[in-house]
Amino acid sequence: MYELTQNASNEIILLLISRNPIPGLIRLLDHKDNLVVINTLQIIRDIIDAGIQSTSDTEEQHPLFDEFQEHGGIQKIFALFQKSAFKNNKNITAFYISQLFKAREITDQIMKQQIISHLKSLLSDSDKRIKQKAKISLKYLAQNEANRSEILNLEQFQQIEKDLKQPIEGTKDQKKQIIQKQEIDCLLLYSVLHGREDFKLRRDLINAGIIDVLLQIFAKRDLDDITYPFTNAFFVFTYP
Repeated sequence: MYELTQNASNEIILLLISRNPIPGLIRLLDHKDNLVVINTLQIIRDIIDAGIQSTSDTEEQHPLFDEFQEHGGIQKIFALFQKSAFKNNKNITAFYISQLFKAREITDQIMKQQIISHLKSLLSDSDKRIKQKAKISLKYLAQNEANRSEILNLEQFQQIEKDLKQPIEGTKDQKKQIIQKQEIDCLLLYSVLHGREDFKLRRDLINAGIIDVLLQIFAKRDLDDITYPFTNAFFVFTYP
C-alpha cells in the first residue's frame, strides 16, 4: 500500500481513505517486524497529511481524528513516540499527534507535556526542515487555548522579553548561542499567534514588552544579526 500513497496525489489518497484503511493500519503498528511498522507509519503520514490539507489554516480540526481515536491509533502512535530510541521516529510520531490534535486539546496531560516539550526542543534543530515542521506542528496545537497555555504562558512571555533584551556580547560562539535562543523565542511567538485572531493574547504579549524589545532590536542591532524569525515574529502581531 505504501507504493500507492508515496508521491500520490491528494485525490488518490482521499480515494484510499474512503476504503476505510485506518483500522487495519493501526493494527499493523503492533507488528513485530520493525520494517512493517516503519512502512505503516509512512502510509499513516500520507493519510494524516491529506486530512490536514483538507482543512483551512484557521481553527478547523482534523477530519480523521475521531476514527484514529476510536481505533486506539493515537495511543499507539504515542506509545511509539515514548519507546522509540531513534530521533527520526520520535519526531515523526510527534508531528502526527500534533496534526491529529489540530485546534483540539490534548487532554492526556502526559501526552500534552511530552509532545509539546519535544516539539519545542526541535525549534533548535540543525535541520531546517525539522525546525519548520516543528514550528507548524506547534501552530496546529496552539489553535486550542489549553494547548497554547502549555506552549507559552504569562511567565514564559516575561522570560521571552528577558531573553530578547540580552545584548549580543561575548565570544563568537556565545553571540551565536544568544541569537539562536532569541530566534527560538521568535519561532514560539509565531507558532502561538499565526492563524489566530486573538486580540487578548496579542495585547498580553505587547503588555509584556515583547513588541518594544523587537523594535529596539530593529532600531539598534547590527542588521546581519537580525534574522527572519525576528521580523516574522513581529509580522504575526499585525497579520493573524
